[in-house]
Order: sequence, then C-alpha cells, then structure tokens
Amino acid sequence: MKKLLIIGSSLNAAIAEYLASPLFKELNFPQDISFDIYSINARAFLSDAINPPFEFRDDLNNSEGQIKLLNSKTDVDGVISWYGKSGLLNEDNSVIHLANYDAVILNEILLWSIYPKTIEKGFYVPSIIEGEHGFEDILRKYAPVSQAMYYLGLKTNKAHSFSLLNFLRKFSNNFPIFIMPMTMPRLDQKMYNDLYRLARYSEIEFVRRKLSKVYNATTCDTPVSTLETPYSIRSNFTTGDIHHYNHYYVHEVFKLDIFKNWILSDVNQ
Repeated sequence: MKKLLIIGSSLNAAIAEYLASPLFKELNFPQDISFDIYSINARAFLSDAINPPFEFRDDLNNSEGQIKLLNSKTDVDGVISWYGKSGLLNEDNSVIHLANYDAVILNEILLWSIYPKTIEKGFYVPSIIEGEHGFEDILRKYAPVSQAMYYLGLKTNKAHSFSLLNFLRKFSNNFPIFIMPMTMPRLDQKMYNDLYRLARYSEIEFVRRKLSKVYNATTCDTPVSTLETPYSIRSNFTTGDIHHYNHYYVHEVFKLDIFKNWILSDVNQ
C-alpha cells in the first residue's frame, strides 16, 4: 500500500471532498494508494505566527523524519489547531513519521505567493512581468524589485512553509513532493484589475518554477480547463474567493498528465 501525506490549509477540504467523490474513481488510480490529510489555518505558516506549526526531529537515532504538528497562534486568530482524518489533533495523534509515507502533497505554499502583494504596495518584479502587456507606462510609477529580493521576501514571510520544505529535503533528496497550483480571480471580481491579475499570475509562475528547481518538487500551472481567460478562473471551479477552489478544480489537477505521471512514476515505482 502506497501512502500519500497531504499537508495544507483549508484548501484541503476540496481534496478531501474530491477523494470521496465519484469523480476520483473515474481516474482509475492504482487501488493501493491511500491519503492522510492534515490541515490548519493558512496563517499558521506565516512568519508572524506567534509559534510555529511544526516541530522537527531528524537526529541520527531517528531516521523516520519525525514531524510534530503543533497548535499555533496569531494575534488575529488566537489559537489555531490542526485537523486530521479523525478530527481535531491532540498530543497523542500529532506526530507524523515521513518514513511511513511514499510522497507528500503540499496544498498551501502558493496560497499567498504575491508577498508583499507587490502591486498593491507599490512594487513590481520587472523580470517576472515579461513582454509587451500594455502596462509599461503604468509600471513606471512602481519601484522595481529583483527576483532574488522578491524570493527572499517570500521566504521571510512564509518562514514555516519553507521550514517544512527544507525538512522534507533534509529527510530525503528523492522524497516525491507535489505542490498544488493556485487560482486566478474570477472575472466578476472587479476589485482585481488587469495589472493585478497579470502580477498574480506572473509571480505564482515564478514561485512554482523556483520551488521546482530548488526543492526538486513537481509543480504545474493552473489547468487550462479551469480558466475563463489566461488570468481568470471559471466560477464553477471556485468556492467564491480568490484562493479557495472546489473539488471540481482538484479533479482537473489530478487529471493532468504531470500529476498522473508523478503518481505512477515517482510515487508508485
């Protein structure tokens, strides 16, 4: 039996619903694959969380890659807790051993990829927004930021996400990692103008390719089948906001050749 670990935020609800739906059975995945899902409020992954959501152990006497899932806390939310397949986690069921799994799906790392929401804060990354987009005159009023500085800002902001990635790679250079893609705003979300949509798409694409290279992770673009335009998602694939997709979106991701090949080649070998 192959076991996949899924760690992420409330986005995991869409994956859980999908795995229990008839749509998942349509893919005819190998029958010997099971999934364990662990979720927490996405703000626990940010650097301003009062305490980290993870405690790692990888000393020489412990080759299992132990991750202890910790309740976190923020000034806004107070205590935020982890949930697993049996509900709210406690001290007795909060420890994960990577050696018990064959792969991991991360469903959070790209959630707030545009930090510090560069366009909103008056910055942009010129080397990411490439080509002629008609925004050249508008962008002159923004301050340029290098890719290296942008990536440093992202790692600083999402410190706990990157600590997990670092631990996964410390555990094994070959441990299969798949990072779920993110969505664009819907067309009816008028608060997101064309420049914002372009910046979001460009930066998410930069981050996923960077993570693929640095962490040897498998990533993919937003499935074309879910797009209304190159920078907007169809309403039937989202639950209503810019971040949260539904189980139909998960189906479109799992249908992609890149995901099926990851399952069949990297995980099920």
